[in-house]
Amino acid sequence: EMYTNKMPQSILTYIDEKRNCEDIAMQFLISNTTGRPSIFIKGHLTDLGVFGGISTGSGHMNERSMCINDLISLYHRMPLVNSDIIVDSAANGWTSVPSTWWEYISSDLWNIDTGKVSTHTPAN
Repeated sequence: EMYTNKMPQSILTYIDEKRNCEDIAMQFLISNTTGRPSIFIKGHLTDLGVFGGISTGSGHMNERSMCINDLISLYHRMPLVNSDIIVDSAANGWTSVPSTWWEYISSDLWNIDTGKVSTHTPAN
């Protein structure tokens, strides 16, 4: 409900155009609304997009970095609050270890660096 009803329209439009970063936008919204940090809830998942999903595209990590910069511009400040809180199962004694080996791999690992410099400018 917060995402649909409380998110500024300019950010909803930005996310619709990018088709990416809705998770980052939600973290910005939560921190902006509550003044509190996000909580990383660790879980076990099967990533079916590792070899063909949106995160495997060339420059995906750069685009997500640009999203953060653009969201800061749209909010006119950095609303995220630093935190080191992780929620994990009490049965898992390895709380700082990724749940699956896929989490060790950057989504841009499969891309070859072409040396191109981004000319992206933040959204207004």
